[in-house]
Amino acid sequence: MSASTPRDGIHAFMQTLENVCANLTPHKDFLREERLFQLNQILANMRRSLAAEDEASRLLRIGIVGSVKAGKSTFLNALLFNGQHILPKAATPMTASLTRLRYAQEQCAKLVFYSPQDWQNIESDADTADKIIATKLSEVRSRQASRPGTTFNEERARKSIIHELPPELAACRELRETAENERLDIYSELEKGEQLIPFSDLSEIQAKLSEYIGSRGRLTPLVRHVELNLNHEMLRDIEIIDTPGLNDPVVSRSRETINFLCQCDCVMILSSAGEFLSKQDMDLIKHKLVNDGILHHIIIASKMDLAIQDHRGQKTFFKDAFMATRQNVVDAMKDRFDTQEPVLVSALLEGIAWKMEQQHPLSEEEKLTRDNLASFTNAPCEAKDFRVIAGLKKVRQELELCREKKDQIKYAHQIDLIRGKNSELRDCLKHLETAAQGDKETLGSVDLETLQTGINALTQSVKKIDADINVHFSTAELQMNQEFERLKLRIIGLIDNYRELSVSSKSRDVDRSTTSGMWFWKKTHTHIVSVTEHMAETSDIIHTLRSYTRSVHSEILTAYSHFAPLDTLRSQLKKRVLDAFQEADVTFSKETILVPLQISLDKLQITPPLYEPQAEIDEIINQFGASTKNEDIARLKVALENALDSISKKIRLTLDEQQIRFIRTLHQQNDAFVGDISQSVQSSLDKLATQYTDKQSNIARYDETITLLRGLRTELSHQEV
Repeated sequence: MSASTPRDGIHAFMQTLENVCANLTPHKDFLREERLFQLNQILANMRRSLAAEDEASRLLRIGIVGSVKAGKSTFLNALLFNGQHILPKAATPMTASLTRLRYAQEQCAKLVFYSPQDWQNIESDADTADKIIATKLSEVRSRQASRPGTTFNEERARKSIIHELPPELAACRELRETAENERLDIYSELEKGEQLIPFSDLSEIQAKLSEYIGSRGRLTPLVRHVELNLNHEMLRDIEIIDTPGLNDPVVSRSRETINFLCQCDCVMILSSAGEFLSKQDMDLIKHKLVNDGILHHIIIASKMDLAIQDHRGQKTFFKDAFMATRQNVVDAMKDRFDTQEPVLVSALLEGIAWKMEQQHPLSEEEKLTRDNLASFTNAPCEAKDFRVIAGLKKVRQELELCREKKDQIKYAHQIDLIRGKNSELRDCLKHLETAAQGDKETLGSVDLETLQTGINALTQSVKKIDADINVHFSTAELQMNQEFERLKLRIIGLIDNYRELSVSSKSRDVDRSTTSGMWFWKKTHTHIVSVTEHMAETSDIIHTLRSYTRSVHSEILTAYSHFAPLDTLRSQLKKRVLDAFQEADVTFSKETILVPLQISLDKLQITPPLYEPQAEIDEIINQFGASTKNEDIARLKVALENALDSISKKIRLTLDEQQIRFIRTLHQQNDAFVGDISQSVQSSLDKLATQYTDKQSNIARYDETITLLRGLRTELSHQEV
């Protein structure tokens, strides 16, 4: 793709993409619908990118991304405000919206709403989602009607169908539903356009914006994003985007983050040092960022303070604990990347340093962190030491490099964006070509009568395995219930490793006096008594609770990664369906059955739950403060037992809920598995059957479609960037 500038290249590629869609439109009857949807998503993302890149003098955009609880807002407070709590933390309303931070002399917040046209598109996609739900629900009802004696839970079936919607459609449906629940006059609100909210002091931000971007804000569903214009030198020439978590339970917020990434020139990826580079982090780095042309990224190991505390009791010296934590992070990087070095950061320690310099009181969390670290020999104790360990200096240096290389980074992103989308588009066209080739071969290899016979044979063959499928699902249900119960017992058993309370004892000599006699014969006798004082630190309890929680998470992750009954079920289902395909002795391409089979198997997924023991920690802090002495230690021991039991019960309750949901999923899939595959195969073959009315002409159309797809892929592969 020869173009004078990358921006010209983006315009040229956008035109290429529009031409691809225009060329394929006449051939849509010969293309798979799910791949066409993917193609439209690529087109929509490129349009957003094009609109963003059209700002000729735009700022360098730096995205802050990561999972919920990675500490993004706390990190930004440390980076921009030396740890002051200016931007709210993740649990507060600000994270309900994507937030863009820019420099301005006059401080204000700009609320950017969806346009009326945007909302019409949202409603259209929500309507599409509702139609899919209604159609699939009708199909499930029909299948159930043909199976007398079985019960049908419509609400359960509806929830299952909603869960399987494409994320973009699910997000639109969710937005519309939220707006309707607020009983908003939507278009009247949207016609007001952007709104400016001035503020003189940064502490006013949250209160002024809660109605618009709060997690329970009345107008939150209508706000696309918020722009905070701050008088802060670090923001000159750049724009920093604080995103909702990628694993945000609110689908629309997660999708807004994903869709906005392609407009960023570089990103800072935050991953907690204690659980560094999760599968979701790696999926983001390896796939999404590459496709969006974001090859300039900085990987940050956040919450280093917590990871260092994990080495208490194992390491004596602070330096050893720090280096062990650093090595764990570096090893995780080496396993996944060749050369890139992570940046180690503790936003909390940056805040401690700032407060110490300003002689401000520390929060309870900061006091406990400081005291925990003080248990190491040669631990940091001065503000300058905490700043060094906090690691924000390195991040600021990286930020300055980004500012200095602004034009080069923007230039590289524009080129990489085209390359990434070019590759994604070619993959999509390849899948369309493979599917079209399989359909053409089926259409050309059999006559209509043979096709109808084959459809009937395949349908009957698949239906015959229904009983076997029921047995496999029933066996898996029994075994999965047993696995869950064993897992919950292991979680209870882990508590025994964390019941011990660390108590220090210190003896000292005390002068004791006794008096005897009366009046003039009164005498005072002095003697030395050894007094032992016992003390337990609350910070040790907090470390114990966090360690137990991490051990439980590790146990759950291990169990979920190796749920043998689930792996066995997938293997058995695949084998049985392919056996049925072979027994039907049809001439169809195996892709006819493999695609719907894989879609059904993909539904058998289970995501590990996470739990943060903050409620238990807060309760112990409120009861006992920083330390406990003598007779109160017995109460602290009971409190530790209660906190461990509380964490265990809450996690087991979450597992109970997941177990119920997953077993419900097994029931739904058991009810629908054969029917879904049969319906999908039937739909594909019915489409071919309609094409028999003009078989030779349609084979020629398939040839044209395949030639077109092949030509488009070749053209894209030869384009120069």
